[in-house]
Amino acid sequence: ILAQIEQIIYEAILLVLRDGILDFYEEILTLIDTLTINTVSPLMWQVFYLIKEAFFRDAADYFAEIMNCLHNYVVNDTPSFLSQPDRIETVFEMCKHVIVNDLGEDSEAHAAKLIEVIILQCQDNMSVALPAIVQLIAQRFQREIVTSELRLMLIQVFIVILWLNPDRFFQTLNTVAANDPSTQSTIANFFNQWMTDCELFAGVHDRRVAALGLCTLLRIDSKYYSAISNIVPKILPNCIHIYQGLMKTYQHNNDDDSDDDTDDDDDSVPSEIDDGEDENIRHEDEFLEKLKGKVPDHEMSGDGVGNDNDGDDNDDSDFDIDETDLESYSTVLEANEDIDEFQIFCESLQKLQSDTTGYNQALLQNLTAEQRTQIQNIIHYAEKRKQEKESNKMREAGGYNFSQAALVGQPTNFNFGGTANTSFQNPK
Repeated sequence: ILAQIEQIIYEAILLVLRDGILDFYEEILTLIDTLTINTVSPLMWQVFYLIKEAFFRDAADYFAEIMNCLHNYVVNDTPSFLSQPDRIETVFEMCKHVIVNDLGEDSEAHAAKLIEVIILQCQDNMSVALPAIVQLIAQRFQREIVTSELRLMLIQVFIVILWLNPDRFFQTLNTVAANDPSTQSTIANFFNQWMTDCELFAGVHDRRVAALGLCTLLRIDSKYYSAISNIVPKILPNCIHIYQGLMKTYQHNNDDDSDDDTDDDDDSVPSEIDDGEDENIRHEDEFLEKLKGKVPDHEMSGDGVGNDNDGDDNDDSDFDIDETDLESYSTVLEANEDIDEFQIFCESLQKLQSDTTGYNQALLQNLTAEQRTQIQNIIHYAEKRKQEKESNKMREAGGYNFSQAALVGQPTNFNFGGTANTSFQNPK
């Protein structure tokens, strides 16, 4: 039946897009979005090329609506999207057309978002296209950018390339800068711009991208230290800002979920399990006490999110917990539950313990006592988050394994005591 409906609607789509009936573009694009929202049929792939023809003829001003359809083609039928090389090229050329021809910063932000989605979705299959993408983004930075939304989206494109493959990222930057000298200053300034704009990232997805990029810098190969030397002291402070934003957002979402639970749901978990989790949390608190060193007790938050005396909490009422407009376009970050930015942060810190180059010391030496406490709070939160995920998996599997549950909450054995270059202790 669906195939028959598609065939009927296809005739209308063909008529409107082929003949350029502008008055019905929005309605037709909405129909295409609906027909590709879950799967993409061979007939709808024919529509893909109709969209291409209409876009370059007279539909570029409808790019925001077209992007809904293109997003579906990319994420709902990735194998077919990749099976024909001209499809990646087509979408990139459409995005490039929007960015190069100044069709408005909202449309440009949508184009940059679509590029980010494709890079995340296709990953290694995008290696050939990366130089053209980096050059396009670098050239756009050379023109005036009015809105922070567009600037942040352009930065995010660079960040996802860095996160997926740091070696390829730096190689691509060097290649583009060598082939197009006009981009050299923009490329050289990328890290500074990123660090400056970190406080502007909002929503879950954008903050997660920023967090994963910052973690990549924490564990970057020593051969790239010279490229980021001037922003090293800013990495951990920006990590704190991004992760605190994520913690508040996740806490808000958890509170909403709790409000939706019934009394029966509250009583469905045996009290012994709650006692076990409380015991694990107590062990975490003891662990963090060992990490605190000379950090005053009143500065340590027991819940890992902050306390009422923290100056940052004065802004809670204005804190942005909602999605940004472009976050409705899902990516592999939302689809893959194994990508946990908090665990990656802890693993990155753990890796730094074995550093012998002085990089660890450069990262830590300018941190204040408050910032050291905030990092400890993030670690504490990460461990509780890990415990909750393990508990949920056990519950979904049919019950708790108490011997395993007792181990879940054990904190990662970060050794931050000792020498200055491996410690979060306060400077003497």
